[in-house]
Amino acid sequence: MECSLQNVFLRNVLNRMFFYGMFFIRVFSFIGRRRIGKCHHMGKR
Repeated sequence: MECSLQNVFLRNVLNRMFFYGMFFIRVFSFIGRRRIGKCHHMGKR
């Protein structure tokens, strides 16, 4: 029982980490493109 519970927890953590990784990569790529495109004077939209 504990093993299966731990497995589910690990899978949840891995999924969350993967999701956050993709999100951060997207955000960083977006910020980088915007910073390169324009002055970094515009912090927000």
